[in-house]
Amino acid sequence: MNEQTPYLYLNFERNRERLEERLLEIRRIHGNRLFPQLHPDTNILDYFVETAFEKGAPGQYFLANTSLKDNYIDITVRPKRAGLLEKELPTGITLCLRGGLFPRQHPSPELVIDRVIDIFDAPRRSFELEVSAIPLLANNGERRDNLFTGRLMLQLPEISKKTREHLQHWKDYLEWKREIVESQLSGLRYFSAEMSGEQLSFRVATENEAVFETFERSLNRDELMAFPLRYSSDAWVFNYNRNIRSIPSVALGRFRKLRKVDSREYDAELRECPWPTPFVAELIFDLGEDDQAEFDESPPAQKEALRRFLLKKIPDEGFLAVSLVGEFTLIQRQSQSIRDLEMESGYAPFLSSWLFDISQANTPQITAPVDAWLMENINEEQQKAVKKILTAPDVALIQGPPGTGKTTVIGEAIYQLARQGKRVLLASQANLAVDNALEKLASVPEIRAIRLGRSHKFSPEGQEFAEDKVLKKFYSSIADYCDNNYLTAWRESDLQLEALRRQLEDIDAMA
Repeated sequence: MNEQTPYLYLNFERNRERLEERLLEIRRIHGNRLFPQLHPDTNILDYFVETAFEKGAPGQYFLANTSLKDNYIDITVRPKRAGLLEKELPTGITLCLRGGLFPRQHPSPELVIDRVIDIFDAPRRSFELEVSAIPLLANNGERRDNLFTGRLMLQLPEISKKTREHLQHWKDYLEWKREIVESQLSGLRYFSAEMSGEQLSFRVATENEAVFETFERSLNRDELMAFPLRYSSDAWVFNYNRNIRSIPSVALGRFRKLRKVDSREYDAELRECPWPTPFVAELIFDLGEDDQAEFDESPPAQKEALRRFLLKKIPDEGFLAVSLVGEFTLIQRQSQSIRDLEMESGYAPFLSSWLFDISQANTPQITAPVDAWLMENINEEQQKAVKKILTAPDVALIQGPPGTGKTTVIGEAIYQLARQGKRVLLASQANLAVDNALEKLASVPEIRAIRLGRSHKFSPEGQEFAEDKVLKKFYSSIADYCDNNYLTAWRESDLQLEALRRQLEDIDAMA
């Protein structure tokens, strides 16, 4: 072996099943343009490895340190399009591998591959190191002349350093936001619950009437709920318990009545109460919206059984508190997104290079010919915007004032991407924006869209794509397409044929 050509130690076996599934998914998107010579009986992962990492032969590879966590070295390997690989990839597309060095802190580790990602091909990026190496697979013995040494890591630019710092700022912000939300939480301790007719009554206790009055304005809020005791870290004074992940609760309806009660009537229930003379009151609420609807729809003979069932859902004792589940859920999702980005970077392996510095994003290197437009009235500028979306290697920004057709561009881009076999996630801060884009695609059978979210907030157009209605919409769009493109023409032909037949009959009658 040439001493100047190190070995590239790769392990595809540890995550074989996941890698095979991902390659099959990528091939479904690109069709036979990816691996056109692949035989149906050949394992797709083995075929890719043999094509991209020719055994015993030096190859050219682009390496990048895409780590976002100090204790986990994440490396991205991009084989250079050349030789056998060049003939097996679609135009302008390449495949890259991501994985972690293992064992950690080992002087001569191997790269355990856990992801295969299809990306736009591009020249060597500023943070990539081009190397020549001989690939060796799943070597469990001594890994000599290893490319992955400490010296190599020093040569690889740490493209994620700024991103890591920014993400830490975001994590600090989310923690501060969580503390703000927690400070807004308040609750009333209740020690018994009953149901009479179609109303719920709770007996609550506070240290004194002044404490109760600070919560009283919350009684008319729609999101008031009954929680079990563990919702609070203190058994009597409400203090949100951060250690809980999910907890059952019962929504309450409109607040109806307040009745002060002598605490001495409930000495037995309050024997563990920390206050010598607590303020006690009875609070009356309507049933929550869903429970009331169920109660209204039940036959008279079942109402008593339903009443017992509804009361059983409510904890015997607990807290009446405003639900901020939505706020906490949003914070948790944002925190989880940051953790996912730190560990995986999703489908964008070089996201960390441009996430906080858009000038580092690559510009399109190829053009995207469009053979058919969905929207006949799409103008030239809108067509350019769609083509930019289709070819942007990293990110595309479309900007324009109201009325310039941004929604048209979004709808057309979704259609073109779907025709390529790709899946699209359309997200927006506003429900209406998503619904407006879907409206552009309402009668297109190639688009099988599912609208996710709270369906009661969808517009009438968005309701058609809700999870429980989307199948009907899909079949309806197929029926409309067939009717408009085939059946209508057949019906017109039948009418013309019938008219000609009558004309012939008239001619025969005259002859």
